[in-house]
Amino acid sequence: MSGVPTQPNLPTGVASFNDQLAAFQHGSCWLGDGGFGSKADITAEDMATQAAYRTFLEGAFSEISDLGENPGKESSTVVKLKTSNYVVEGKRTNTIELTLIGLNQERKDWLESELNKEIRTIILLSADEASSLVFSGMRWTYERESELNGLYTATISTEYSGPTKKRYFIIKDIPVTAT
Repeated sequence: MSGVPTQPNLPTGVASFNDQLAAFQHGSCWLGDGGFGSKADITAEDMATQAAYRTFLEGAFSEISDLGENPGKESSTVVKLKTSNYVVEGKRTNTIELTLIGLNQERKDWLESELNKEIRTIILLSADEASSLVFSGMRWTYERESELNGLYTATISTEYSGPTKKRYFIIKDIPVTAT
C-alpha cells in the first residue's frame, strides 16, 4: 500500500439508522404475520396519502401499542477473525430493540406467549404519520416489562445476521393529501 488515501464515494441519502428511529417517538407500532419480499410490495396507492397508508395498515396489520420517548435502538457487532498479519471482518450480528408503551394485560400476555412463534413484520408509524419504518419478516421476542397503573411498558427485540437491505426499510414524506 502506497500513495495517498482518497475520499470514498458514498451514495446520497446515507443516513444514520438511530436518527431515523428517533423520529418515531410517540408514534404507533403495528404487527403483521409474514414479511414483504421488498419495499415494492407496498404500492404507490398505499402510500399516496397518510389516510391511504393508514387504511393499508388497518387492513393488513394490528396496532399493538404506542412507542415510547426512546422508541428503540439498533446495534451491530462483528466477529473479528485474526490472521497472522490482519484482523478480518467476520460474521455481522444486528440487534434491534423497540420500546412499546401502553400495553394492557391481555396484549402483554399475548406478546409474551405468542410473539416469537411466527415470522412477523413490525411497522412503526411516526406520530405525524409522515414516516414509516418497516421491519420485514423477522422473529421477535418479548424481553422485559414494567407496569404503571395497569399499563405495561415492554421491550421487544430481534437479531439477525447479514445485510440490512431486505430486513428493514424507511418510507418518508407520506403526503397529507394527494399531489
